[in-house]
Formats: sequence, C-alpha cells, structure tokens
Amino acid sequence: MSILKKFFNKDNLPNSKNSFSSKKKNFRTLQEKIKKLEIEKENLFILREVTNILISDLDFEKISQKIVNLMVDKLNYVGGILFIKEINTLRAWTISETKALKIVLNLLPKKFRDYHTPLIKSNKNYIAQTVIQKKIFISPNLTDFVSPPVHKKVVFFTEKATKCRIVISLPVIIKKEAIGALMFSSRKKQFTKSEIEILKTFANQAGIA
Repeated sequence: MSILKKFFNKDNLPNSKNSFSSKKKNFRTLQEKIKKLEIEKENLFILREVTNILISDLDFEKISQKIVNLMVDKLNYVGGILFIKEINTLRAWTISETKALKIVLNLLPKKFRDYHTPLIKSNKNYIAQTVIQKKIFISPNLTDFVSPPVHKKVVFFTEKATKCRIVISLPVIIKKEAIGALMFSSRKKQFTKSEIEILKTFANQAGIA
C-alpha cells in the first residue's frame, strides 16, 4: 500500500498544465518558422522575377518601369518611385502605374520628371538625404520625402486619397556610390524586417540595371 501511495503521489505525476503550455509554445514556434520560410520563399520568387526582367531587356526605361510595378504589385504597396541622381540634383524618374498614383499625377501642376530636389546637406528632404547619407529612411509622413518640391497640399491630398500610412526610401548603390533612390509607400502601420530586407536586395539589383 505504501508503494502505491508513493507512486501516485502528486509530486511524481506529470504536470499536465506545464506540459500543455510547453506544447503550445512549441507549436507557436513551429508556426513562426513555417511563416518565415513561406516569406523567404515568396521573396526569392520576387527576386527571381526581378532578375528575369533585368536580363530580358536592355532598355532602362522599360526595365525601371517593370521592376517598380513588380515590387508594388507583389508587396501590395500604394506606390513606388525611382529617383535618379543627376550631378547635384535628384530627379523623379519612374513611378508605379497604379490607379491611385495615376489620379495623383493628374493633380500635379508640372510633369512628373520635372520634379527634382538638390543634393545638398542642408536639404532636409528624406529622398535627398537617402542618397547623401546612403541610408534608409522611414516615416509615416509623405511630406518628409517629397515636400519640397511637391506642394504640401498636394501631398496631404495624396496621403488621404491613397490611405498611405508609412513610407520608406532606400539608396540605389553601385560600386559604393549612390546613383539614386527608391521610395515605396504602404497602407500598413509599419514595414516588417523581411520587407526591408527584400527591398534592400531589390535596391541593390536595381543598381545593376
């Protein structure tokens, strides 16, 4: 009898609550790993498509338009813009062909490529600073990136019309020199680490074009 009591003593029985909690934690960890692998797989597919575009055409106009459209479409962004460095200025060059941005383009008093910003240290424009400092900038305010040269009223309307909530700019670098910048806007609250990584890789590939 004493042996049975000892065997069924509470201290010798497995803690079902702790066991369940451990299994639940392991399951969540597994789910996170699977989700991470799925994101990495999707990112690889996107980069492969970018590579295919780069090797399928020699026309920079067509290449830049295709790859900006691709990134906006695949990552479900509001829009994307490629800026090109021209001596001491940064010029708007390619804009994604989304319905929302087409409406915005019609509101601009000047042609899209007529917009440019000086590449000087005193210029607080985030797009200019992206090239000057060769670093990534993220902000919930589109005005930080494009105003000036775009008038603030136009920028505010754009934010409202497109429901843009966060913007990122990345330098396009080739041989350690920033030759331009990429800007993307999203309706999400923030960019994930995996998104930033895929955008950085994309910016590097854009430099090849």
